[in-house]
Amino acid sequence: MVSAVLDSLLGVMLFFIAVSIGLGSIVGSVYVNIAVSPQAGSMLGNSVARAVMFHLSNGSAIVPADELMTLTDSSPLPCSFRSLRSQLGLGNLTFRVDVMPMLNVAVNVTSSGLVVDLTKTGYTDPVQAFLRLYVVDVTAQSVAEYTAESSVDGSGFFSVKLTNTQTGVVLAKAGIAVGYATFTSQGSPLSQGDIYLKAEALHGENQTGVYVLAFDDWVGPLPAGDSIDVSAYSLPLVLLYQGSGGAVDYSTYPWFGGCGPTPVQAVGSYVSDQTFLLPTEGGSVLLRIRTWGPGGA
Repeated sequence: MVSAVLDSLLGVMLFFIAVSIGLGSIVGSVYVNIAVSPQAGSMLGNSVARAVMFHLSNGSAIVPADELMTLTDSSPLPCSFRSLRSQLGLGNLTFRVDVMPMLNVAVNVTSSGLVVDLTKTGYTDPVQAFLRLYVVDVTAQSVAEYTAESSVDGSGFFSVKLTNTQTGVVLAKAGIAVGYATFTSQGSPLSQGDIYLKAEALHGENQTGVYVLAFDDWVGPLPAGDSIDVSAYSLPLVLLYQGSGGAVDYSTYPWFGGCGPTPVQAVGSYVSDQTFLLPTEGGSVLLRIRTWGPGGA
């Protein structure tokens, strides 16, 4: 009974957080999708969400962006699912937690320029947004920036062509919703590297310096160990640098990714798939939680 009440209160709290920060038509209530068993799915999803939120922020409605790295197994400080499950006090419940940007940004390199398509993360709904393109040459230490706007069908265009030594980053912003895409001159996505931002300092080794790119501004190249005033930028930040193999890699702040088994790997009956809005300082992210019945990972 107490758990059910707490679950209900969490759902109300998340709803009012979403409304109070002005989701409008970009998010609304579409980011809640309970499958198979609405009642059981809601209780399981909310229980995990409550545990995750308290684990990250001691009960605060604002989650520190630094702490989101503890929810991904792809970061330089990877989480352990078994350890996370134990820390959250969730027994044998099988679940997966994913931290995602609110917008999905796809870039197609054509002979005439760059075509950008925007949708809401997890959906096919198009999004009209402001766009900023950064063209970075880490070897020549040059950055060029361009702005555009997508149409109501989510499509945008930059009449820009990248040379073989240049890398592109597109950031899109619609209200509080932000997304990004990284790509080479041929249109291939960049690989995630191992440089990361924590406690407002860059960590990791790099020879050419790190470019820190946000929707509203950029700075670089910065050596590892330099401090960054994160409050001066809107999140997420895209960190661009030359990796150990010579190719240009990227990281993000907060770090996006997940921890736990994928649905194919999960043991137990599939119960629920829910996505919550998670406010952080400087922006908001999506927290997707998939839960299954009793079973091991």
